[in-house]
Amino acid sequence: MSEENPEIKDIVRLFEDCDEAPLGLHSMIKTAIKNGFKNPVGQWYSPSQALVLLRDTINYSTHPALKRIKAIVAMDNCLAKNEVETLSENWTNAMIIFVCLRLGTKSINHSYVDQLRNVFTFETSLGIIGGRPKHAVYFVGFHDDKFYCLDPHTSQKYKDLNSVDLDDVSIWDSFHCHFEPSYMKINELDPSCAIGFLVKNANEFNDLLNELSQNGLIEIPHLEKIPSRFPSKLFTVVERRPSFSSPALRKLSFEEEDNDFEIL
Repeated sequence: MSEENPEIKDIVRLFEDCDEAPLGLHSMIKTAIKNGFKNPVGQWYSPSQALVLLRDTINYSTHPALKRIKAIVAMDNCLAKNEVETLSENWTNAMIIFVCLRLGTKSINHSYVDQLRNVFTFETSLGIIGGRPKHAVYFVGFHDDKFYCLDPHTSQKYKDLNSVDLDDVSIWDSFHCHFEPSYMKINELDPSCAIGFLVKNANEFNDLLNELSQNGLIEIPHLEKIPSRFPSKLFTVVERRPSFSSPALRKLSFEEEDNDFEIL
């Protein structure tokens, strides 16, 4: 990383391993304590639990870089449009949308494979979080039956940015992984995963929903059924969440989930 990338340096600082970094592990652990985790350090977190921690850490933050970004997590294969629009505050905030999915019992059902591949093709896609039990990775692309990923299970010696020469390129390079991307075969993946999207305004949000619907990845009940080669949908989008999907029920589902990944 050269010294000509001040924006990238600012992003790195958001995740620094210190108490002040708004998206660092220290902040995530503080959020876990706020959310009632009794022993947050060293605990295994389910995919939805990890994303809820990230969501709340983003939404609680007062850092200038995050003041116009909000995150939402759909944990029941159902995304409510009004919840996204409310959190966007009339689209003065960009929205990070996470949808937690369960696509099988012990492995991903073959009927969902093509839909997952298609997730990577959308301009607003943030990729997929998934992997194997107790080994979560970040999938950024695919080729044939392989999902290519960045693996967070790589550690380096911490360098305090407040006590080093910030013009030293090697300091900033140490925040990057120099290994080639690895991959996992689709049939090896745990069926619990999460997909993410970033939309900056109402037009991008509506365009995303239309593209997902037209490509057969989601179901929108009030829209006319579009013929699709995908019989199974990844999730449903509704105007408002149905009454049987109450916050209490979603909280219960969240607490009882047992497909654990480690938060690093």
